[in-house]
Amino acid sequence: MRSIRDSTRTRGPVLALLMALALVLTACPAEEPEVVEPVEPVEEPVEEPPEPDVAEFEDVTLRVGVETGHALGDPIKPYVAEWEEMSGATVEITEIPFAEIFPRMMTSFMAGTDDFDVVIVLPTWLGDMNPFLEPLNAFIEGDEVADWDDILPVCQEIARWEGQTFLMPLDCDLFMSYYNRTALEDPDHQTAFEDEYGYPLAPPTTWDEYRDVAAYFEEHDDDLYGAMESMSRGTQTFWTGLSRMVGYVSQGEGWELFFDPDDMTPLINSPGHVRALEEWIEIVQHGPPDILEFDVGDIRAQFPLDTAALALDWASIGFIPTSRENQELIGFNPIPGPMEVYDHATGEWIELDEPNRVPFMAANGWGAAIPGTSPNQEAAWDLIRYLASPDISLQLVSMRDNYDPAVGYQPFRGYHFENVDGWVESEWDRDRVEEYLDATYESLTSEFVQPDLRIPGAFEYLDELDAGVTAALTGEMTPQAALDDVADRWDAITEREGRDEQLRLYRASIGLD
Repeated sequence: MRSIRDSTRTRGPVLALLMALALVLTACPAEEPEVVEPVEPVEEPVEEPPEPDVAEFEDVTLRVGVETGHALGDPIKPYVAEWEEMSGATVEITEIPFAEIFPRMMTSFMAGTDDFDVVIVLPTWLGDMNPFLEPLNAFIEGDEVADWDDILPVCQEIARWEGQTFLMPLDCDLFMSYYNRTALEDPDHQTAFEDEYGYPLAPPTTWDEYRDVAAYFEEHDDDLYGAMESMSRGTQTFWTGLSRMVGYVSQGEGWELFFDPDDMTPLINSPGHVRALEEWIEIVQHGPPDILEFDVGDIRAQFPLDTAALALDWASIGFIPTSRENQELIGFNPIPGPMEVYDHATGEWIELDEPNRVPFMAANGWGAAIPGTSPNQEAAWDLIRYLASPDISLQLVSMRDNYDPAVGYQPFRGYHFENVDGWVESEWDRDRVEEYLDATYESLTSEFVQPDLRIPGAFEYLDELDAGVTAALTGEMTPQAALDDVADRWDAITEREGRDEQLRLYRASIGLD
C-alpha cells in the first residue's frame, strides 16, 4: 500500500432538452497495478503553507451558487464568513437543490445574465458549461495561496477542458468500500464464516466476497443488515452502479466504461456491464427492507450507528460518526473487483490472477468556477483561492468544528495527506485517519484511475443510466433489457449533440487525442 507519507509525490451546440432534465444526484488494467509494500513512515515536520492573504473588496457583493444542505453548502459557510471579515466584501450564498443546479445555472449562462460570481459545480458538466466560464489559468499561475502544484495530478486533470483550467478543486471524488470493523473482527463471526464459506472473514477484495459477507451477516446477525448502498431513482444510484461495473470491463484504457472510442457506440449494455448489474441486484435481499429507497444520506446516517456489515459510498471522512465517537467501528477499503474482465475487442472473458480493483472517480469532484459574466472576477478568485488554500481546505475536508452529517468534500491536496496532525486537530483518531488517508491516496495515485464521463450531455447520459439501473434493481426490467434501453437513449443523445464532435471530445477527455 502506498502512502504519501511514504512516497510523496468551446463547445458548440448546447443541450436542446436542458429544462426537461431533472436528476437528483448528491454527486484496470487486466493486470493488477504494482503495489508498493508499506514501509515505516519517516516522521518529518510538514511544511506549513503560507497564510492566505486576502485583498480588500469593501464595496463588492459576491453571489455564490452551491448545492443546498450539509454536503456542500453548509460546510463552506464559516470560511466564507472569515473571508468576508478579512476582505470587507459581502457574500450572498444561493443554495440550490441538486436536481436544479445544472438546469438553473445553464439557463442563466445561456441567457447571458450575471446571476453568479462563483459557482461550485462538477467537472462532469464542463462539456456543457465551459463556454460560459472564465479560464482560471492566469489566476492560478504563480499564486502561492492557491498552490496549484500541491493538488494531486488526477485532481488537476479533471478541472481542465481542452487545455484550459476552468475549476479550482475543492474536492476529488472517489468511491470506496466500507466495512464494519467490529463485526468483521469478531472471533465468533470469523469462525462461523470460514466454516460456511471456506475462507477467512476479511474486508472483501472481490465482489463475490462482498456478496458472501453481506449474505452471512444478513442471515446470522439479527442486529446487522448485510450491506447498504444507494438504490433509489435520482439519488446518484447510477454512480454506485458504475463503481461496480468498471472492474468488469476496464483494462486501463479509460474508454471501456462508456463508449467505443472509434465511433461512439455505447458500451453500457456489454456482457460485462450486464453481469455487474445482475450481481448488484443480489445485494437487494441482503440490505434493509427499504434499501430500494436508499440514497447516500441514508447510508451516512445509519451505517455509522453499527447497523450494517458493508457499505459503498464516496470516500468522505464525513462517513465517520460526526460526533467523533465510535471511530473504531468503520474500516476503509478500496473498491472490490471481479476475478475476470470482459474484453470488448474479442467479446471474450479474461480470467485474472488478482481482482480487477479499479478506482472510480464518481462525479470527479466539486470545484469552484467563475462565470464569464461576473463583474467581480478578481474578488471571486480571491474567495476561491482562500477556500482552496492548503490550510483552509484541510479544515474543510477534515470537518474542523463541523459536526453535520454527509459532508461532501474529500481530500485533493498532497498537504491533506501529509498533515495527519491537522486531522487529529479536527478530533479524528490518528490510526483511523491514517487508514483512511492511505486507502484514499492508494486509489487516487493508482497506475490507472477511471474518470467519470466528461462530455457535452453528460448530465443527460447519466440520468438515462439512472433510470435504467433503478428499473432493473426494482425488477421492472431485466438487466439486459434495461441496459439495452439505456444504450438506445445514449445513441439518441449522441446523434442530437453531433456524433463526430462528441467522438472528438470523448477521445480528448480520456487522453486519446
